[in-house]
Amino acid sequence: MAEQFIAKARQHGSETVWPYYYAGTMGLVQRDGINRLRHAMKYSRWFSTICVTLSDTGWIAGVGAKRGADVREVDEHSGPGGDLGRQPGQHPGQRHDPRHARQEARREAGRGRSLPHRHGRAGRHPSRACVPAPTARWRSRVMHVLFKEGYADWDYLRRYTDAPDELAAHVATRTPEWASTITGLSVDEIVSFARLYGRTRGAASSAAITASAAAATAPPTCTPSTCLPAVTGAWKYKGGGALYGHTGMYPINRRR
Repeated sequence: MAEQFIAKARQHGSETVWPYYYAGTMGLVQRDGINRLRHAMKYSRWFSTICVTLSDTGWIAGVGAKRGADVREVDEHSGPGGDLGRQPGQHPGQRHDPRHARQEARREAGRGRSLPHRHGRAGRHPSRACVPAPTARWRSRVMHVLFKEGYADWDYLRRYTDAPDELAAHVATRTPEWASTITGLSVDEIVSFARLYGRTRGAASSAAITASAAAATAPPTCTPSTCLPAVTGAWKYKGGGALYGHTGMYPINRRR
């Protein structure tokens, strides 16, 4: 492998080698060490990674930092939730999610409640919503119902968000038909999810973290998912809110 790197660099120049990577289960030293090699050999570089750059941008635009609900509190305290743009268990760093989903499903079955669910692993857990095309249209329609039917927590919105009136006006024209044409969900499924989400104190949702979901979690679609718990004030309750990642909690010095 090293000989191939040397040969190609001699033939085409050092920039022909491109560090195309992300993390999986690797730690910071093992993963980011590739950049020390890149720097020493004058290989090509690029901004961040193939995986979370787009979704990071969308999440931070809505939340402000890459932090979210503690998954242990979500498991113990939250109401029904949804998987927005990913299927739990696909990412090696999130193997705990199917277990939490099963526990949640058992709790909700005992309460006689379930969310509309779709394809994939999450679809086998009746309290999870796994939306096949989790676009901004779907999230906007959910917010349409939350505002229209009185599920919005206006006290929370006024205190902690920056444009609640503009958001309410924006989603007011997002009809069920408008959303269902692209999401693959029926109007009834969208409305049913929105009502259950709105009725549930401390509802929790998780946003995509895998590279395969990058298209579904680009800034214009990831940001609306951060609006859902803000509209209902779900963040106020233990285990409520949303979870995407926690790396914003750790002020690691990456200079070396």
